[in-house]
Amino acid sequence: MYWQSKTIEFGPTLLAVVQHVGDFAVYIFFIVSGYIMVQTTNYDVVGLPAVKHFLINRLVRVVPLYWIATFVELGLNSQHGKGLQIEKLIHSLFFVPQSATPVMRPILGVGWTLNYEMFFYVMFALSLFLPRKRAIAAVLGVICMLIAFGGFAKPWFALGQPTTAVAFLTAPLLLTFALGMLLGVVVRHDDSNSRTHSSSFVFAVLMALIALDIVAATMWFANQISPNFLPLVGVSLAFASVAFAAVTDIGKPSLFGRALVGLGGASYALYLFHFFAIAAVGRAWKAFGITEMPWLFSFCAMAAALGVGIAVYRLVDAPLSRALRPSSRTTKAQSQTNVGAGNPALSVS
Repeated sequence: MYWQSKTIEFGPTLLAVVQHVGDFAVYIFFIVSGYIMVQTTNYDVVGLPAVKHFLINRLVRVVPLYWIATFVELGLNSQHGKGLQIEKLIHSLFFVPQSATPVMRPILGVGWTLNYEMFFYVMFALSLFLPRKRAIAAVLGVICMLIAFGGFAKPWFALGQPTTAVAFLTAPLLLTFALGMLLGVVVRHDDSNSRTHSSSFVFAVLMALIALDIVAATMWFANQISPNFLPLVGVSLAFASVAFAAVTDIGKPSLFGRALVGLGGASYALYLFHFFAIAAVGRAWKAFGITEMPWLFSFCAMAAALGVGIAVYRLVDAPLSRALRPSSRTTKAQSQTNVGAGNPALSVS
């Protein structure tokens, strides 16, 4: 819809809804990352071996495909006469946020979330020098201190995006990683006999959050609530969604469920390459002189993005991950086995 809004008037309300849906997806992305890190890390091994193993797995999962997508974007930019900025390329490839106005984006625009992701991984990796309880507390403490410091760099409720590296790396958005870690602690504790009681408590809390979010969204549509509160609504709803998934046992997945799991495996490739597919459909739409049917465009663009994401995953991402993955002979004590493949946090060790 953002692509189409260049030529089709959707109205400010609909575009605002689209923006908040996108923000909601980012909140889920980061909450899941914090959750998975706590759930899958083997805290029986600490020190340099644990840190090294963790970072190698994260780099192998995240970097190769991201670099490929970045150079694809560079190639397309060169065709449109955009020059190469070496400094921005270095910042982009090594996940260093570069101060910019009006927005801070690497060469591959969607990579801004990976800058946060890698920053979180560094914090988490360094915590592995400590035992489990201290490690988790250390990461949570650092995140809280960063956000508190960030209040001086950029007011917490300023809706504009950060334009400096300090504001970027101290943004309240880091809180979503902390929420995911806290959820991971609760659910990991649920492996004991208290699982039923704790899961019921989490379920009750998330139902309350969803109810509050529905009320807040209704008030926003009626212009009775400030847009400044919408990020809080989105974060709480994202937390409720991830918590519901974490404490719910769906049993044997259906055919549709297995298809979703397969799509989840391709979601990292989909995330990095979806906009290329949307842009291609947009150019085709323009070539055929179509100026209407926005919903058909959206359907075709999403279908193309899914197709491209799955193809990149099967032909590039999965083979590359297998080839670069640390040896399967790594001892079980050192292994921090993760599940899934879409979110970089969900890599297979």
